[in-house]
Amino acid sequence: MRPVKSAAVACAAFAVLVGCSSGEKGNPTPDPSAVGASESGATETAAPSPQRPKEIKLEGVDPCSLVSKEQREQWGAPRVENRPTEVVKGAGASPSCSFVTGAGVQPSFSYNLSLITGKGVEYWTSTGNLDVAEKEVGGYPAKQVNFKGTSKTDCFVAVDVADGQQLYVQFLPISRIFSQDQMCQNAAKGAETALATLQTLK
Repeated sequence: MRPVKSAAVACAAFAVLVGCSSGEKGNPTPDPSAVGASESGATETAAPSPQRPKEIKLEGVDPCSLVSKEQREQWGAPRVENRPTEVVKGAGASPSCSFVTGAGVQPSFSYNLSLITGKGVEYWTSTGNLDVAEKEVGGYPAKQVNFKGTSKTDCFVAVDVADGQQLYVQFLPISRIFSQDQMCQNAAKGAETALATLQTLK
């Protein structure tokens, strides 16, 4: 939800449901008190959640380095915007990177990736206005999250990489033509890609 031109559009749409708070440069972020199966390896899991293969600490990682130019082009989101964003309300800005469709390209969308070190994935189950599904991404426990009662807003996947830390990948449709399943599949694909790269760095 952070392209230069689309941020205002995204915020206007989001404000109807959750309001917007700012990270840097006016980036809208969901208020968790009201916030709102991948082809690439993210699958639904039954309780109990899987154990992490290993702990991956996120400190010192550049979020933009987790998706290559070739991968961005395959997604159709070649533009890169690197700026900290407050994803978890009250936790401050997290290192974040957006991968955005080119100017004038339709349908338009962004993959928004954040490395959150202030709260773990259990944070998302503490709110009442979200649909939260248990997932597995690359062998790691994860949560797939979207708003209750709407299918046009967004979807994100939060991967449990370490205690109190999460790899967060959101698929945000700027063109509102994607189904909820498509948005969640894309979010899971983004999380799988970023996690695979992260594992090579740590």
